Amino acid sequence: MARNKTIFKEDILEAAQQFLIEKSVKELTARALSKYMNISTQPLYAEFQNMNALRTELFDTIYDKLENELLVKQTHEDPIINLSLNYISFACKNPKLFGTIYLKKNGSTNTSINDFSYNLFRRIIKDSPVYSKLTEEQVHRLLTGTWVFSTGFANLIASGNMGLMQALQKFDPEKGFRFSTYAMFWIKAEIYETILNNWSIVKLGNSANQKRVFFNLSRAKRALGIMDNSLSKEQTAQIAEYLSVPENDVERV
Repeated sequence: MARNKTIFKEDILEAAQQFLIEKSVKELTARALSKYMNISTQPLYAEFQNMNALRTELFDTIYDKLENELLVKQTHEDPIINLSLNYISFACKNPKLFGTIYLKKNGSTNTSINDFSYNLFRRIIKDSPVYSKLTEEQVHRLLTGTWVFSTGFANLIASGNMGLMQALQKFDPEKGFRFSTYAMFWIKAEIYETILNNWSIVKLGNSANQKRVFFNLSRAKRALGIMDNSLSKEQTAQIAEYLSVPENDVERV
């Protein structure tokens, strides 16, 4: 007599999503997920042909939930502000998941949350009667401004939270450091790494020289007594010489 089925596809997808929230997509293997669910791998392969099929359906489920539940919660009467707040809230509450799907393309549509959010912002602006009288140029400006701000802010918050979680895991009170000081190091490290990994979006360089400028620019300006935010050609040359990098790398950063 065949045993009754106790683990269903929905159960696996829900557990896999929670797994991503707590761990990472790199760790999402059949063995790791079955251990997480305290089951054998048999139910996984009974519902999915392989782990790639599971991942594809998992991300389709995540995007569907984002579009139809998480990002449409009513938090503000303005549809764009509402979407922005929900988007940032999602990144704040789920930093690991947000980081996992930020630039990497996933799901059957081969989409990253970066592309997904851009298209969602655009559709809401186009469909909302609040913005129906805007010209195409005004729509583009509104879309660019709100999407870039929301995406950047969400990404930095998620990175900061990731750094805080790293600090919590690694902090050793017996070494005599204050947790606030230790946590700040990890938070800054995660934020800097995020900015450098996404240099093409935020217009920062990722060469060795440009990274040197990025991490040491404030120190160099203090040492040279430069207080201006906008650098003159002479100040650029001074900083380049101080950091031993070409002037164009200072200008780029």
